[in-house]
Amino acid sequence: MDTLEAMHTFVRVVQAGTFSAAGRQLGLSPATVLRAINALEDKVGARLFNRSSRRMTLTEAGEIYAMKVDVILNDIADLSTEMSRLQTTPRGILRVQTRVSLGIRHIAPLLPAFLERHCELKIDLRLSDGQVDFSGENIDVAIGFGPMTGATLLTRKLVASPRVVCASLTYVDRFGTPTIPSELSHHNCLTFRSQESQPIWRFLRNHELIEIRVSGNLQADYGDVLREAALSGLGIVLLPAWTIADDIKAGRLVGMLPDYQASPFGFDHDVQVFTHRDRHRTLKVQFFFRLFD
Repeated sequence: MDTLEAMHTFVRVVQAGTFSAAGRQLGLSPATVLRAINALEDKVGARLFNRSSRRMTLTEAGEIYAMKVDVILNDIADLSTEMSRLQTTPRGILRVQTRVSLGIRHIAPLLPAFLERHCELKIDLRLSDGQVDFSGENIDVAIGFGPMTGATLLTRKLVASPRVVCASLTYVDRFGTPTIPSELSHHNCLTFRSQESQPIWRFLRNHELIEIRVSGNLQADYGDVLREAALSGLGIVLLPAWTIADDIKAGRLVGMLPDYQASPFGFDHDVQVFTHRDRHRTLKVQFFFRLFD
């Protein structure tokens, strides 16, 4: 009998009053109970019971031991319950990092219902367009664009992220629609800030790469700025499909150059969820991944 079992036996003897009564409750012989108590007394180095032919009482050491053992066994029971709950209920803080636009437009709207279903979970949502540092920032899950490689990373593709050339109907009515990429040089193109003196938009058709230098009166670091400008009718933008899909569906923006693949190399990446393999073992991360099933 190990120490933990002996401690349970000791408590049962205290409650039952005799070795034989405790043995009947535990399904053990009185001799087995006696051996367990003797071994426990040897282990703690003190006599726990005063034994007599009429009755059995606790020694001073036994009274102290009984109080301490009761606390220990209750703590162990509570811990077992807690561990069991962790296997079925996601708990704690889930730290999620994602790009600013992606987080605001697509991730944040999912969170209220998710948190309502999992009321013992808290989410720390961090919006940043910088690189993810899983170790330094203690991030559980990152949502963004590739590449992010590593033998310890687990990834799941959420959605493809092709680039789309588009503009508002107001702009199209005023300035027309380019039918080939070279015509973009005559339009006001709203661009991301670039190290190049004049930004280049690249297209692929029939295995032929076409590079067009574009210009316009607005450049910015964030796609939402360019999207809002395009919605206002200022010019033409080249943005990821997930950014403007709702606008195109609602007719606020119209796609252009459908026969050409925009930005075919080195710029487009699928939107993915990333986590460490060891973190994926935690229930909170597994449940968050299910948001995207």
